[in-house]
Amino acid sequence: MINVTVEDKQEALMVRYLLGLATKEERTQVEERYFSESEYFDQLLTLEDSLIDDFVTGRMPVEQRSAFKEAFRMRKGDVRFARALIQGVTQKKPDAPITAGFVNPIPAQRSLRRTLSESRFSLAIAIAALVLLAISLALAYRSQLLRNRLSDSEAVLSQLKEQNDDAQERLRQEQSLRESSARELEIERNKRIAADSRLQKIERPDSPDAFSDVVSVVLSAAFIPRGTGIAREIRVAENIRWLRFEVFVKRFSKYESYRISIKPAGQKTAVERTSLQAAGAAPTVVTTIPAKELKPGDYILTLYGEKTGLEPAELERYSFRITN
Repeated sequence: MINVTVEDKQEALMVRYLLGLATKEERTQVEERYFSESEYFDQLLTLEDSLIDDFVTGRMPVEQRSAFKEAFRMRKGDVRFARALIQGVTQKKPDAPITAGFVNPIPAQRSLRRTLSESRFSLAIAIAALVLLAISLALAYRSQLLRNRLSDSEAVLSQLKEQNDDAQERLRQEQSLRESSARELEIERNKRIAADSRLQKIERPDSPDAFSDVVSVVLSAAFIPRGTGIAREIRVAENIRWLRFEVFVKRFSKYESYRISIKPAGQKTAVERTSLQAAGAAPTVVTTIPAKELKPGDYILTLYGEKTGLEPAELERYSFRITN
């Protein structure tokens, strides 16, 4: 039984690789080894030179010659050089014995083969280095381009932020102006009501409709926005007998009538007025409460909409504080 060593298997794999007969996995195995092991690469070059020698001297087996021709068809110059070198030496000294001064042409040829192979390997490395350099330059250019775009985007974002800040500031100023105008309108309204109250005090001193000793409280989203937690302060002097509440209901015009409930914050007991009708160009619901029923403190006024056959629907809430 023939004993096949590991070296024989390795050499057989190299021969298949050089003759183009190796599988894809075998080619990968050989290439990984000769790129990482210099001794393996030298052995592969030596075996390559040996195959060329066998071919030009006629020692190569017939079953390998066709594969050799196909694998080395792009290197006919190397084969012709080896054949001419061997024939030249043979013709020059056909019968001369090998002496100590004779230089064997095969090692010289192998040295040349090795030099050529190493040159090709160095060229491949140089090409790979050039490719890596080109990729690095392309990436650097791309990175610079992205940085420029990012800088432009940041400039645009900064400009938009400034425009937004300016718009917000104008909005705050307009809101402040509206609130100021609303307060001035309320003051003028209270002055008018107070004047009417003084004029009618003598005629109907006990009637709240005569505006005698009345403080008018106008409630709308412009004065006390819902959910802001702001409590409108209403100063009630000792001589005030009535609190007149006017609630704008233009936004809730679909209801038949309205209900107003006033209760101290955190308590359930409430003063209510029902079936109130809206009147005026700017629809307003008006109700008058005796001042003695609303002691100093925090209160919540709730506006409800009423429709026949339906439960009252809560529409709006206003917070206010009564002080002396």
